[in-house]
Amino acid sequence: MLLIFGGDCNGYSLLLFPDENKVDTEVGKGKLVKIRAVNAGSFGDEFEVSLDGPEWVIIKPGSFSLKSEESKTLFLYVSPDLGMDGKYDIDVTVKSNCVSESKTIEVGVLKE
Repeated sequence: MLLIFGGDCNGYSLLLFPDENKVDTEVGKGKLVKIRAVNAGSFGDEFEVSLDGPEWVIIKPGSFSLKSEESKTLFLYVSPDLGMDGKYDIDVTVKSNCVSESKTIEVGVLKE
């Protein structure tokens, strides 16, 4: 979903391309998902990254800058805690003052 905020935000655009939208893993076996962020706008911009998911999921970097048409790889790492199983939706959001883009990654944690 691409949101454009009020103000003079014409010419700003952001795209996110995850390597995978669904991943399976097991307790004790972490999984890395790369997400490519592309500044598809006409201007450079500064972005903040946020994550909505279990505490055993992290994403790096937490912020970055991109010139027009540049890209940056984000690293989403999942490492389920002992006793975890089932499916979890991880929402990754990258936003600036003018744009916001989100992707959901479904993580399946297999029983031990």
